Amino acid sequence: SIMIKMEKSARGKKEKEAMLNRKKKELRQASALNKAKKEMERAAVAAGCWDPKEIQNSAKNWDKTAIARLVAVNYKYGFPQEEGDWDLWAEAFPRKKRSDLLKMANKMKASGALYDLGLLDALSAEETKIYMGS
Repeated sequence: SIMIKMEKSARGKKEKEAMLNRKKKELRQASALNKAKKEMERAAVAAGCWDPKEIQNSAKNWDKTAIARLVAVNYKYGFPQEEGDWDLWAEAFPRKKRSDLLKMANKMKASGALYDLGLLDALSAEETKIYMGS
């Protein structure tokens, strides 16, 4: 019985050690991935092809009425299938870059928010009439 207890104790220690080693390995991998991501970001910033502040600001520039207008435009014209279809969307957002409009539309489509008609409450009565009819 003493041998069985010692064996159980040894097995428990080995399992605990194996679990700790797995956790350490996962942390090292996550750390390496994070480090590689940061290095790629720095390289992109240095090359001038990526600006994290611009990305952050472009997301902030979408207020509730702009998002509601996006839902309304989608309701009226449908989601653009061809390049020319984006012109109708661009008319509703003259101050937005087309790339920002495309990013936000795809983001909202993926999350399902593009089809949430409850968001239309943020539009004024005139705008609602323009996009939704009577």
